[in-house]
Amino acid sequence: MKTEHPIRPLCAALEVSASGYYDWHHRQTHPSRRTRENAQLVQHIVQFHAASRQTYGSPRIQAALARAGHVYGRHRIAWSTTIIPLSGDDYYLPVAWG
Repeated sequence: MKTEHPIRPLCAALEVSASGYYDWHHRQTHPSRRTRENAQLVQHIVQFHAASRQTYGSPRIQAALARAGHVYGRHRIAWSTTIIPLSGDDYYLPVAWG
């Protein structure tokens, strides 16, 4: 899109600041360490949940992760389980994710 239209006029038309756009673009192309860790944590949670025949909740998943050498706090694991569909529960995607 940048090759077809200049960024600043597009930002003005969408009523966003150019610096905000460039900050967002940088986060998309260079995710933070925490974002990368959260993505890896979600993968681990899905694996452990599937291995438990989809019966483990966040406390058991935390214990299983700790036994495997992946130490995370209980609130972080509980938060991570809310953004992925485990056991058919309703789930949501927080605004700050990604």
